Amino acid sequence: MSQPPMGPESQGPGAPPPPGQPYGQPQPAAESEQRTWALLAHLSGILSIIATVIVWVVFKDKGDFIRDQATEALNFQILVTAYSVVAFIITLVTLGIGGILYLAVIAALVFMIMGALAANKGERYRYPVNWRLIK
Repeated sequence: MSQPPMGPESQGPGAPPPPGQPYGQPQPAAESEQRTWALLAHLSGILSIIATVIVWVVFKDKGDFIRDQATEALNFQILVTAYSVVAFIITLVTLGIGGILYLAVIAALVFMIMGALAANKGERYRYPVNWRLIK
């Protein structure tokens, strides 16, 4: 009679993880993968704050660099969203004259691109103007 194979390949879906891999602990991402997701965290703000939240929630535990940059990008997106709401209200109240306030959104886009380029190089980027609501 042959013995069943022993080792990780013989363990079923309900088997405990191999030694050294505790339950619920995500494996850290490789450095290049961390840089890529940090870059996407900064650029996702161009789409919407929802995209930035998704990157932050899904990847914040994959590495220190991703956590730092995704948190920075999310805080900036909160600021940009709040600013956009205020600018919209002022534009309505002033019958369109407040529309000039939207020029600041162009600066925000430039800052997002600068953040993405820095993250791609592996540098920790800090927005010049930012709320740091989420730590």
